[in-house]
Amino acid sequence: MIGAILFFLVLIYVSVLVVVTVKKVVFQGKWEFIIVFMILYLPFYIAILSIVYQATGSEIVVVFFQFLKELLLLLSLLAFFLYQRDFWNYPFRLNSVDLVLLTFFGLATLYVFLPLGEALFVNKLLYLKNTLLIGAFYFLGRNTRLAADQLDRIFGFVMLIAVGAFGLNCLETVMGVHFQQWTGYALFNFAVNGIEPSGNYGLSWTFETQTTGMRLASFFSDPLEMASSSLLAFATGLIWFLTKKREESLFYLIVMLAAIGSLFFLPHERLLVLSLSCCSL
Repeated sequence: MIGAILFFLVLIYVSVLVVVTVKKVVFQGKWEFIIVFMILYLPFYIAILSIVYQATGSEIVVVFFQFLKELLLLLSLLAFFLYQRDFWNYPFRLNSVDLVLLTFFGLATLYVFLPLGEALFVNKLLYLKNTLLIGAFYFLGRNTRLAADQLDRIFGFVMLIAVGAFGLNCLETVMGVHFQQWTGYALFNFAVNGIEPSGNYGLSWTFETQTTGMRLASFFSDPLEMASSSLLAFATGLIWFLTKKREESLFYLIVMLAAIGSLFFLPHERLLVLSLSCCSL
């Protein structure tokens, strides 16, 4: 029952997100909206794939959801080139960071064709594809100028996700169950990635402490990803708190408290939380 409800919610959420993104990117030429899509899609990525596989049992359907991000990123790159009024006069200027990244991607491409390592050629191509995604994002970010209201909206989503993650952590704690036990995380990992369930909760060892206590991940792929995302949200909330008017600061305080609260669901990270709190004073 819970799996069916989650699958229904995933279909609605992803469909709306894809339709809005295609409308913004393809029909309005706002290629920068791909950033919003990734912010609203990647934190839930593994949860979405797990729920889809649990409901359908089809790896083909899972592959469709896997490659949505690549397809929309490609559309954004095409929109960037097609919507330039005078593309040939566009001022592409390389700086030192650009040259370092181009060198890195050149080496990654060369590695595909060198007889090094035990990976198959197809697997090397997949690794290269994932590496080049970083380059595509960097290219769009490097050549996009965002207005102040756009930046507020983008980082607002980051902060809302942090608050939502904390809320789900609280629900998991009250119910005494990992969210991943509802999404079919272990089934997906075994069927698609070939990783057998482990640990006392039937997920993996990363979801528990050495004393078998629960280590929560909210809707992220694992507790470590939630920890890094919480640190990002805390830093974002702190920056906005320090730069906005005091009468607008309540939400940013809530974001910082939510980020710290999420880290407290990771017992080994509590020392980090205390250090972070002291640094912010």
